[in-house]
Amino acid sequence: MATAKHTNHCVSRIDGTVDPLRLHRFDPARYPHLLQSATPGPQARYDILFAFPGHSLILGADGCLTGGEGHTQQFLAELDRQWSAEAIDWSHQAAELPFRGGWFLYLGYELSGQIEQRLRLPKSHSAAPIASATRFHCALIVDHAEDCLWLIAETGHEQRIDAMQRDLDMVLAATEPDFVEPLFQPPAVTEDPPEHYLAMVRRTLEYIRDGDVFQANLARTWRAEFASAIAPDLLYHRLRTRNPGP
Repeated sequence: MATAKHTNHCVSRIDGTVDPLRLHRFDPARYPHLLQSATPGPQARYDILFAFPGHSLILGADGCLTGGEGHTQQFLAELDRQWSAEAIDWSHQAAELPFRGGWFLYLGYELSGQIEQRLRLPKSHSAAPIASATRFHCALIVDHAEDCLWLIAETGHEQRIDAMQRDLDMVLAATEPDFVEPLFQPPAVTEDPPEHYLAMVRRTLEYIRDGDVFQANLARTWRAEFASAIAPDLLYHRLRTRNPGP
């Protein structure tokens, strides 16, 4: 393992790669988020596994903001304030990696109501947050072009690199399979009626004709219900291995 220290972060390179989903399954709380393309190619050079989550800012489904240090309920304004308070100048860093510390964001469609307050959006029936941002000082990056791993930690969090290395060693030394698939029963699949979709198309054409819109993204909802609960990471693994891309 080769380690280099830069002004604001520490980087270690390890030859060879590992499926980052294995580390997520090993400790989901420590490695909660994975950015990965299942289709190989130059645009899918890197996988990013975010490690050791820090502070979180969450706009709940009820519109209440938690994790804020100011007095606003505006998610983006509070995120900008927190980001600005610790913004790092990366312009003089040598490493050309896609992540060297920062925030992992989820921004739901309903957040547009805080940007354009004249919008009258339908209330979401999901318990998922409208938006969330979590600060990450560390990450594991898979570099498919160089066939190596990069362990990243901002200055002040260098000890996390050793912790990630120990986790890697434990995952690679495991003799039990990471993915023990249960029997997948064929799901019950339902779809929106074709008439509903065609009606949306006709209405959109009227909007375009009247000059109200120039583009619309229409979708026809499909739902699949399994007889028993399936862990999201296991479902993703199955979809990824069944559809490995061209």
